[in-house]
Amino acid sequence: MTEPVYEAEASILIPQKENNLTSLFNNLGLPTPDLPVTNLPSFGKTTNNIADFTSILRSHKLVSTVIKSLHIENHKELKEEDSDTFQAVIEKFEKKVKVIPPSGKDSTLRIRARLKDGQLAVKIVNKCFYELRKYLENTNYLSATRNRKFIESQLNRISTELKVTEVNLLQFKKTNQTVSLPEEINEYIKYISDLEAQQLKSKIELSEISARIKVTSEKASGFNQEWQNVLKEMEINQAGLKTRGSIQEAAKTKYFNMLNSLPGKALILARLEREVKVKNALYLLFTQQFEMARLEEARELEPFRVLDQAYLSDKPVFPKKTIIIAVAFLISLLGSVLLSFFIEYWRNLKQKHIFFTKVSDFVPEKTDWD
Repeated sequence: MTEPVYEAEASILIPQKENNLTSLFNNLGLPTPDLPVTNLPSFGKTTNNIADFTSILRSHKLVSTVIKSLHIENHKELKEEDSDTFQAVIEKFEKKVKVIPPSGKDSTLRIRARLKDGQLAVKIVNKCFYELRKYLENTNYLSATRNRKFIESQLNRISTELKVTEVNLLQFKKTNQTVSLPEEINEYIKYISDLEAQQLKSKIELSEISARIKVTSEKASGFNQEWQNVLKEMEINQAGLKTRGSIQEAAKTKYFNMLNSLPGKALILARLEREVKVKNALYLLFTQQFEMARLEEARELEPFRVLDQAYLSDKPVFPKKTIIIAVAFLISLLGSVLLSFFIEYWRNLKQKHIFFTKVSDFVPEKTDWD
């Protein structure tokens, strides 16, 4: 007897970021022109690409991750009898788990699994969406999340360095309590520290912008406002670096002239004070940026939202009793008709044989007289 097959299905909605043309017409109180959206140039942030999500879900990398995380490499429904390779398991998995992209009537992306083990089908569908979200997070799909992670990593690094410099300064002051700096030098240390912190911050941001440009998969064009913003931000940082660099060089010259009159231990104290103030200024700058990045991340749309969690069909999708009964009825009906024709044919054939046999009895036999 054929074992029943159960179906589990879940769907997600991929929110589309609003095109700036649409928002422009809305702000002006005008109706949006009835034009194909695909033919309009993209002026805002590019929309999430549904095709990318479909490709990721169908990729061997994600499929293999799902199989390994659920430990179903040796499951009887995925194991090929004539092959022990992992590739054969992936191929069997792809036959039983389908990714259904949005259609004209349905705008949701769905995953459907058909297995004899219904609970396993539910686990597979939920795991596919979980791994999709995890993949997007690891690859920094969201720009605001990527920015927040970058600032957070810099903040953690600066915080560690600040603690080390503070400990060094404290130890020096304990062993050299009589060493002190003039007020003018303290003021210059604070001034130069702020300049250096701004300079370092701009360099770090500039390197991050350069990395963003390298990993951007879109082509630069006059219609891509996001690309234009990145380039503009880079130009502003470069100009700021140049301006602050000239101011910093002039301040350093005067500062070092002041330090020439100090004894050796005072020079060490000035260096430690400067390091602490630079790290502290950097820490404050990145703390402010981190809070802004968190707010920006909270405003950014999620890559997708789960509309329906995976649910198991109440009845097995195979074998379908109604179809089987209908097919059996049609086959039996057709068989009975063919059988009746065959019986009728056989009767007619038999009657013809009896008739010719009787006729042959009345025909006289030929003799030698004839």
